[in-house]
Amino acid sequence: MSVEWFQPIVSDCGPEKPSHFARVLAENLPTEPEGRLLDIGCGCGVIGLCWLCRKQGRSVTFNDLMPQWLDLTRRNVEAKIYEGAIERSQVNFTTVGSFRTIPEEVIAQHTLVAFNPPQLPSPRWTPKTGHRWTPEKRPTG
Repeated sequence: MSVEWFQPIVSDCGPEKPSHFARVLAENLPTEPEGRLLDIGCGCGVIGLCWLCRKQGRSVTFNDLMPQWLDLTRRNVEAKIYEGAIERSQVNFTTVGSFRTIPEEVIAQHTLVAFNPPQLPSPRWTPKTGHRWTPEKRPTG
């Protein structure tokens, strides 16, 4: 059985495994030993944790709009702390909210910003209309 790219990084990825886009983003963040990453739309925390563990970043602040994703990230962070891979002092969390709710002074404290937009499975549900759609049949209006 092959190991998925994210399995050494996060112990729980929730209902959806991290996307190819997340992998590309995580693997292409620069190595920055004194860097501070703001991980917006952190989901399960795979991008920020990958950056801390593989790119030797200094710290990560995790942000997500959905409280359940921040809870999942917290569990994955705790697992990495328990393993000794990272230290608690390297990790921060914003309150649940969108990018617009993050104070400018918090954003200014970071040297890198990663934004991982939602990677929704098909069929997709649009919050605006509540309708499901697939790439073959997009909602109109």
